[in-house]
Amino acid sequence: MKSLIVYTSKHGSTKKAVQLLVDRLEGEVAAVKVEDAWGIDLHSYDRVILGGPIYNGQISMELSSYAVCHLHTLMERQVGLFILAAAEDVFTLERELEEAFPDPLYAYASAKEAFGYELQLDQLSALEKMILEANGISRNASKLSVSGIEHFAETLNKKMKICW
Repeated sequence: MKSLIVYTSKHGSTKKAVQLLVDRLEGEVAAVKVEDAWGIDLHSYDRVILGGPIYNGQISMELSSYAVCHLHTLMERQVGLFILAAAEDVFTLERELEEAFPDPLYAYASAKEAFGYELQLDQLSALEKMILEANGISRNASKLSVSGIEHFAETLNKKMKICW
């Protein structure tokens, strides 16, 4: 069983979450940033996982484009979708997760999860800091959900066993 994780990470939080996920998935797992994933043959993988951070309510344009361009092939594999988002409200997180990916892919995915977030203010631009401050966030925070990552991996691992 081979898995590919395609992700975006601007400040390193998603990369950290991806490593936690890699450690929990069964089988052979490769993780690549989306800019390096375009030439990879998805037919070589049983499972493809897409994810990244939400900025201003949206996932990166490059990851969104990747999902749209590979939609047909993705829907022939087991798919997992995740986001990192600073929203604390469950309904906002669910909406951001749903809106981050094409509707058919979201409906098809075996696992969907918000992995929480991590903020290191010294890594952010002045504009990013200003946006966070306008939303009441003015200090570093580490709220990655290890339990959410474990649940996501467990769901995918169980579903993969059922398929095989």
